[in-house]
Amino acid sequence: MSIDFAISCPNCGYKKAPVYQEIKPFPYTTTHCPMCGFIAETASTYLDLRALNELREKWNEDYELKGEERLMPLDKIPEQDQSLIYRLGENFYGKKTAEDTECDDKRSGGIQPKAKKTD
Repeated sequence: MSIDFAISCPNCGYKKAPVYQEIKPFPYTTTHCPMCGFIAETASTYLDLRALNELREKWNEDYELKGEERLMPLDKIPEQDQSLIYRLGENFYGKKTAEDTECDDKRSGGIQPKAKKTD
């Protein structure tokens, strides 16, 4: 990755938070603030069957597809390469995913550990 530009951190206002971008295997952008630790990264996942069919129907409507051009509803999910799924913190700085660590908030990517219970 290369630093493409810098932004002001939305948390602390630091003016030189670097933004990195890649395009392979898909567009990916990340920024992190060395002052407060705020991180924003591209995440990827797959839609479930219901949501995918809703997207296909919207696609048909938006592009006014007719006849054989129309995307028909699917009966099952197409093959999905699970290696393309990227969750916040999984690869950047070697962090683990929330599934690999006990976290209160799964969106945190393992960054915020679950509070230990005390007797």
